[in-house]
Amino acid sequence: MGDPLEEISEVVDFEMLRPVLDEVFKREDKGKGGRPAFDHTE
Repeated sequence: MGDPLEEISEVVDFEMLRPVLDEVFKREDKGKGGRPAFDHTE
């Protein structure tokens, strides 16, 4: 069946949305440790 986002990404340039997503999902640097940052465009 596959990942539907893979098919959509052939048509939609998600990198265009990066500035908007970075603004919406602002995150502070909380120092060392914890889960790595999540990339919202991947």
